[in-house]
Amino acid sequence: MIFNQLVEQFNTAVRAGQIPGASELPAIDDNTYNNVLDRGIAYLHFGKQQFFTEFGARYMVVKPTFDLYARYMYNVMQQTGQQPENVFGDVQQAWLNDKIQNSSATFLALASPVSTTSLILDFSAETILPAAFQTAFYLYLDQWDGFPNKWAELLATLKQRGNALVLSGDIHASFVTDYEGVVDFTAPAISSSTDHTFVRDALPAVLSSFNEAQRQRAEELVENLEETYKAGFEQMKFADTRKNGYVILTIEADKVTSTFYLLDSKMVETSYYDNPAALAEHFVTKTFVFPQNLLTESVG
Repeated sequence: MIFNQLVEQFNTAVRAGQIPGASELPAIDDNTYNNVLDRGIAYLHFGKQQFFTEFGARYMVVKPTFDLYARYMYNVMQQTGQQPENVFGDVQQAWLNDKIQNSSATFLALASPVSTTSLILDFSAETILPAAFQTAFYLYLDQWDGFPNKWAELLATLKQRGNALVLSGDIHASFVTDYEGVVDFTAPAISSSTDHTFVRDALPAVLSSFNEAQRQRAEELVENLEETYKAGFEQMKFADTRKNGYVILTIEADKVTSTFYLLDSKMVETSYYDNPAALAEHFVTKTFVFPQNLLTESVG
């Protein structure tokens, strides 16, 4: 068992005099382990490998474990009269529900400071990777992925209302996600570093225990980050994790048009205040139209 392995490592260090003043700890016997101790989810099951790290807590969290934990806590809190995943607070939640249910507009737009698009790294079929990595991970939990049950509630409300869309950002990448009746347009970073850069730069900390073949495969998955994301979340219809830019949303009587203006990330390192026309010619556009609950891409 893992606990006894850790105890043996600790005891070895004690015997070697590496922990002055410490005494050896007893291992747990099979009867105690099988019949006495409570069962539960350990931090290790979330992907936590060290005490003081964000991996397994904020970043790279094991999806099956977190989904189980989040649903369990959601049910327990509901049964005890609490408000689980109460991200808005009671007052704002009541206000939001009222606006969604009583809006007479053709389209309803919800601005969210964080994206609803799930960023899932599904390595369950990547048998070349270490066994502990052959599962699915949430890349970030400080967006709606960290509040899955509340988002499911809100999404159901938006779907019931119809013709609803979400405009979000914060994740430093461009995404279009089709929830079959609700769409999320996630805007990129204007000038900050991109999501692809962040993931690429964080990779060495994750790969410290990988062999050469495993490291090469992991680097390939990150280099093709857009396809890796799409493979983990089929509702994602468009992804660009490398470009800066902005989004213009045009809402008309019968359609919503979302135009992404995207720029190579290296361009933001140069000032164009004195010559904006020179910058404008470097933008590429990607346009999506959302009419009557259908999401279609137009050429841009």
